[in-house]
Formats: sequence, structure tokens, C-alpha cells
Amino acid sequence: MATVIKLKRGTSAPTTSDIVSGEVAIDTSAQKFYINDGGSVKEIGGVPSGVTLTNPIVSGSLIFEGATADSFETTLQVTDPTGDRTITFQNGSGTVAFLTDVTGGSSPGNFTTISLDNNIIFEGDVANSFETTLAVAEPTADRTVTIPNATGQIVLRDTTDTLSNKTISTLTATGASHTVTDTTSGSSAGPVIELKRDITGADSNYIGQIKFAADNDADQSVNFAKITGKIGDASDGTEDGIIEIAHVKAGSQNINVRMTSTEFKIMNGTDFDIETHDGSSNGLRLANTLVTATAAELNYVDGVTSNIQTQLDAKATNAFAIAQAVALG
Repeated sequence: MATVIKLKRGTSAPTTSDIVSGEVAIDTSAQKFYINDGGSVKEIGGVPSGVTLTNPIVSGSLIFEGATADSFETTLQVTDPTGDRTITFQNGSGTVAFLTDVTGGSSPGNFTTISLDNNIIFEGDVANSFETTLAVAEPTADRTVTIPNATGQIVLRDTTDTLSNKTISTLTATGASHTVTDTTSGSSAGPVIELKRDITGADSNYIGQIKFAADNDADQSVNFAKITGKIGDASDGTEDGIIEIAHVKAGSQNINVRMTSTEFKIMNGTDFDIETHDGSSNGLRLANTLVTATAAELNYVDGVTSNIQTQLDAKATNAFAIAQAVALG
């Protein structure tokens, strides 16, 4: 004799008052099957089209049949989680990209390299018609731009920015004139260019240096002149500084002027020529007093090896003695 299973039916979801443990019922209005599983009524079967599930928990995978009922389906599955995970879909329409759609993303984890065909566009906090586009010039070879391991703002070539604590190993400038401008009001010096050698100082250490270089007629770079700072005395509290000015002389570097805390030296075969000395209004001054003697007049003392007045007095005495002897016969 065949076993007959009768289903209870109704127009709403059954309760434990409608079906006992092991019994099955159908809600003809919602077209759902239910079973009393040990005192708990549970829905059985698939989810009808158009039905919305709130926070469903699915064990295993979700399998989607395409438009054609055949042997090919799409399975959505997750890796066994070790904690609660949330995947959020954005508020928009589009196609989900796979890991393999992005270079370097063939396996789960961090991407090592991302290749993009076009620009990256960033929307700000306000969704409006203004965006920031990150674009690159057409490369003619493989290029790498490295972002430093630091937090800060990017400085653009065409913007006015203040740079602090930056080290520039080589600075190449194009143009005949470059201006350093200070807009600070007041009597303080400005603008200020500081050349600092940040070491523990020692006597005679060379420090900052400005070189004036150009190519000779053989297209060889030559430092034709330079101004150099030097430590004369590095002792704390009694420091002395030195400035040296050097030029190339006959193909070799030659220090022409050395200024110390006590001396101004013109050295190494360099002449001291005051071209405007006229003995009346311009020229050599000693203790702020103009030397009125001309070069020709000064040359009269050339060869004098002792006090001029002493020599004159001696000659005057001799002349008087001679004159007196002549007078006495």
C-alpha cells in the first residue's frame, strides 16, 4: 500500500499550533513550504522570485542559474572566515572586477602592481562637478615615481610653496637671472642664504664655498673663481672666522685675498692697485685720512732705510759745520 503524505495548507505562515513536529505545511499566499522541526517551524525550499531576505545566513555557496536552465551555473563562495567579515557594494551600477583583472592580483592579498589604462579621478568630500584627476604624460620608456615613507603634502612645480629641511644635491637652473625675495618687513636681514656645514668644528676647517665655474676653450669645466669660508678658531666663546677669495692663475688655483679676524692679506703675487688715487679727493686713506701724496711723491722715499727726519737732521748738522768752517777760513 502506497504511503500518502498530506500537506496542510493555509494563506499565512503556519505556527506550532497548526503543525506538530514532523508535519509539513504550505502557505498558498506566499507559496512557501514549512516544517515543524522539533517544535520550531522553519521554511524549507528556495526563495521565490521577488522575495527580499533580510540578513540571511547561508551555509556553503550560492549557486545562480543563468537565463538558460542548463548544466552551467555561477557559484558565489567565500573563504572560510576566521572572524566576522563585511563586503560592501558601492551605490552604483557596474560590473564587478576580479582579482585577475588587476595586474599583480592573481591571488588574494595586497596588490604589488596596478596597471591602469587611463587616469585616476578623485571626488572630494562634496559630490559635485569638481574632481581631481591624476594623469601621467605619455611615457617613452618605463618610469617609476616613488612616494617617500613619510606623511606630508605634494609640492607642485607650478605652485608657490615653502620648502623646509630639504636637501638638494645638484641644482640646475635655466635662465640668466634668479631672484631670492624676502617680503618680511622690519630691520632684520633678509633674504638670508645660510651655508651650514653641520659637523663638530675644528681649526682650519673649510666650510661653505661658492664656486664660479665655466667651460674653457676645450669645453672643460673650470672653477675660475671661488669664495670660501673657513674656521680660524673653533674654540667655544672665542671663535674666529676666515674668508678667502681665490682665482685661477695660469691654470692653477691661487688664493689672492685672505681676511681673518685681525688681518686683510693680499697674497701670492697679487698686486694692490688703487686706480682712483689722486691725492686730493679719492684714493688711499689711512685711519680715514686721505693720503695726499701722489705715487711719484711716495716713490721719493724708495730706498730709504731709516728715519727720514734723523737723516735730514744729520745732513743739516754737517752742512752747518761745513759752512762755519768756510766762514772762519
